[in-house]
Amino acid sequence: MKYLYKHGNKFWYQRAVPLKLVELVGVRSIKVSLNTNKIQTAITRSKLQAIEHKKMFNKLSEKRKDSFLKIFKNQKIKVKDYDINFLDDYEDYVSDLIFSNKNFSKINVSNIKKYFTNIHKSIPVLSVFFNETFIKEFEFKPNQFLQFKKTVTNFIYVCGDKPINSYNSGDIKKIHLSLLNNKDFRLHFLKKVFLMAFDKFEIKKKIFPPTKSISIKKKLTNSSITFEDFKKLENFCKRCPSVESSLLSMMLYSGSNLYELMGLETSDIYLDKFQSFIIIRNNSTRPIKSIYKNRTIPLIGISKSGAQFILNKLNDGKVLFDKKKIKNLENLIKKILINNSIIKPLGGIKSFFISRLIKIECPEEVILEIIGRSKKNNLYNREISLDMKKSWLEQLEYSDTNILL
Repeated sequence: MKYLYKHGNKFWYQRAVPLKLVELVGVRSIKVSLNTNKIQTAITRSKLQAIEHKKMFNKLSEKRKDSFLKIFKNQKIKVKDYDINFLDDYEDYVSDLIFSNKNFSKINVSNIKKYFTNIHKSIPVLSVFFNETFIKEFEFKPNQFLQFKKTVTNFIYVCGDKPINSYNSGDIKKIHLSLLNNKDFRLHFLKKVFLMAFDKFEIKKKIFPPTKSISIKKKLTNSSITFEDFKKLENFCKRCPSVESSLLSMMLYSGSNLYELMGLETSDIYLDKFQSFIIIRNNSTRPIKSIYKNRTIPLIGISKSGAQFILNKLNDGKVLFDKKKIKNLENLIKKILINNSIIKPLGGIKSFFISRLIKIECPEEVILEIIGRSKKNNLYNREISLDMKKSWLEQLEYSDTNILL
């Protein structure tokens, strides 16, 4: 049996001695100091030490004879000869706490002792700050509290519960790779927690990278509609149900263009109280050559009612989409924009949709998957699940402050 445990400020490795060799070795278990307080370093060192112990046990097993035991039964094997003397490798949390604070240089000699005494009180670990300060002072929106709590819990699980200013950009990269597809983790929620902490304790530190721009020709251009335009269109779709408004409602919340939506068939629309989505794929009405544009998009907000309207019409046997009607439908939807004083092209709806996802720091690969621009050579080749896409899109329903104006 092998163990890795932490005692004091360092990790130890301990393993049991095989029963047949206990008399020869003289002890039932062996423990070795790994001289580090870093978990990854400790794991690596424990594996190296395990190899040395295995060599020792194999060597003793080969020489294990009665005559050999009689000679050495009163002599203990020097187990220490097989111990690896690891160099010290400690993460200095105390120094991080002290020297990251500008006020340290201003402290008088007479107050240094007091500063050292109170330093842990002034900068708490993340869990303490979240439970005792952030929860009390942050103004949560409906359904946000539980998501914040899950986000912080997942972050601590991966990166550890440390003083707030001990975290760095490496921790953010680590959590991003580990929990990209975890719907219980929101990077922008974590950022809000750290921003409040850094502001409260006057920590001048940037650990979050700038929002990563995605590979589209026009991320934010003058052609994009505004938040006011978006609300006008959303209200119109609610008031005036029709084929045109139903298509428009799906454009607002799916990132699909009109051409893609006008090829929907009954088998492409799935509606359920737990999971609703549309499938964008090639058909005779709307050919799609690129395999990366074939995708599944969750339905949220008014896009669900829009899809329901379209499905009902198709089930009634009405032909909504053919090559003759497509241009007419496009003109009707453009007329809706003009009647609502929106002088922007239809592409401006998609640009605005993307900007909203960027604002809430949705991962680049998730955005590209939703809008049908997945990269051909994805370094990690991670599959973006339907639940993952849904969890990000759902945030657009109740976070108006996250919309990029």
